[in-house]
Amino acid sequence: MPESKPTDAMRALREAIPRANADPARPAYHFVPPAQWMNDINGTIFHKGQYHVFYQHNPFGDMPTGEKLAHMHWGHARSSDLVNWEHLPIALAPSLETGEKSCWSGCAAIDGSGDPIIIYTSVSEDQMPFTKPFTQAAALGDERLLSWRKYGRNPILSIEKHGPPRSSGEWRDPFVFKTGAGTFLILGACGDAGIPLFQARDETLLNWKHVGSLAPENVECPNFFELGRKWILISSPFDLVKYAAGTFDLESLEFSPQAVGIVDWGACYGTNVLTDDMGRRILFGWIPGWNWELFQIGRGWNGCMALPRVLTLDAKHRILQEPAAELKKLRVHESLVEKTKVALDDSQSPLRAQIDFQSEVLAELSAITAAECGLRFFSGENVIDIKCHPQRLLIEVADTPVPLPSGEQSRLSLHVFIDRSVVEIYINDGEVVVSKMFNTALTNPRLEVYARDGSMKIDSLRVWRLNAAERKFAYPELDNI
Repeated sequence: MPESKPTDAMRALREAIPRANADPARPAYHFVPPAQWMNDINGTIFHKGQYHVFYQHNPFGDMPTGEKLAHMHWGHARSSDLVNWEHLPIALAPSLETGEKSCWSGCAAIDGSGDPIIIYTSVSEDQMPFTKPFTQAAALGDERLLSWRKYGRNPILSIEKHGPPRSSGEWRDPFVFKTGAGTFLILGACGDAGIPLFQARDETLLNWKHVGSLAPENVECPNFFELGRKWILISSPFDLVKYAAGTFDLESLEFSPQAVGIVDWGACYGTNVLTDDMGRRILFGWIPGWNWELFQIGRGWNGCMALPRVLTLDAKHRILQEPAAELKKLRVHESLVEKTKVALDDSQSPLRAQIDFQSEVLAELSAITAAECGLRFFSGENVIDIKCHPQRLLIEVADTPVPLPSGEQSRLSLHVFIDRSVVEIYINDGEVVVSKMFNTALTNPRLEVYARDGSMKIDSLRVWRLNAAERKFAYPELDNI
């Protein structure tokens, strides 16, 4: 199948880099492309000692719409430590000469022969509403995952030949998972068909048969994987990303949820997962910056990847998310605001500290009797409130109401990452996570810890200034594009 070379895309990307780098709001330690638009995280895979991340990418602009801007590509980066990243050549470009207009989301896997394969959604129109059904296509890679060629007999899945009953023609976002009973694939955005389940007919992962339905839900970017002794379904349902934990019967192929919850109460979407050589299940997601009114076109970038999160389950089968431990290497200076336990109540002024706009804050609060307590960050017109209302079993994070984790009323752990315009907040060891992107950089932020209508103890309050992560082109020849 003939295809477009990504050279033009790389040149356009290169031209936008100075403008993107000049924006003080652009994140410094969250992963971002060299420039321009990104969205869903695709094809995460740990391969030969490297973490590989692919992502939806528009190298021609910082918005996903408009002339030539709808031609979605697959960006590609790798890392040895989940902190510092190398930009790799664009992996997939639409084959314009054959009518393909965009390479939408999908996954990466290793076939039965040990060869890499990408399975993605091929879109032949660049304007909504779509009138032609999407297809699922494959690209075959070299052993380093650097060079990809479209499979000569694409598509590998079409509505006409493989579509489940009542499926929407906009079915998309294939995700492959392996079990003791075989290799399977699920798809999203299938309308009344829910999340259809396909089984590989052979080890090439190019031939599939429809074998059932995983769940009766119309969602985007479904991920399905084992975690501990449970199976987890994470999906992006055109709203807050959610999860279900339960059992998966390998004979009947039925998934039975036992616990459900929200992955991120803020702005994190289009997830993907991998397992590394330490057996860790790591979640990756996209934090969008595309508030159409606030995020001005022409800044040269839009969106970033959330910090890699290590997933575990608690005794109630709820997902816990912790930022990867490797991120600690970014710490360059610690300000121990309080060395000993301090009590705060209405009679005292809030505890205040000046912090950097690339910071990590870890607060441990206990003995909470206050009707309201928490952290507040001030930066110009931006105010980020983390308000705990123990008696109401509620936390408000930047005006987003969140149920108090575990119903816990007397203890609160707040782990906050500030990266210029991006904030990620992990509450009570990752039982709840909230991500936000602001329109401007949070320059010279001030931290305030307070209690109202009662008291609390600050067991510890630690603040680190964080270095920028290293993001570079992996191959010198890319510098000449």
